[in-house]
Amino acid sequence: EQSGDVPETGSARDILGQVIGECAANTAKHAEGDRLFVTIKETESGYSFIVTNNGAPPKEPIIETGGLLSLRHAIERISGTMSVTSVPTFRLSITLPKE
Repeated sequence: EQSGDVPETGSARDILGQVIGECAANTAKHAEGDRLFVTIKETESGYSFIVTNNGAPPKEPIIETGGLLSLRHAIERISGTMSVTSVPTFRLSITLPKE
C-alpha cells in the first residue's frame, strides 16, 4: 500500500524501486508477511521513504547484509541516509536529496 506520489524520474525513483523489491523479498522470507506499507514524502530539498510491513516483528536486531547493505551503499552514494529499526516492528527510513 502506497501513500504519496512516486518520484517521476531520477535516482529517487530508482532507489524506491530497489527499496520496494528488497523489502518485499525480506517481508516474505523473514517476517512471513504479505503486505508493504510505503509512505513517500517530497520536500523542497528531497524525498523521504518509510517502509513497514504486516509481518512478524524481528526477533532480534537486523544486521544489514546482502540486499539491505547494497541498498545502503546505493543510497549513500547519492548523499542519502538510511536507518533500520527493528523494535517494536520493522521500519526502514530513507532520505534522499533532489538532483
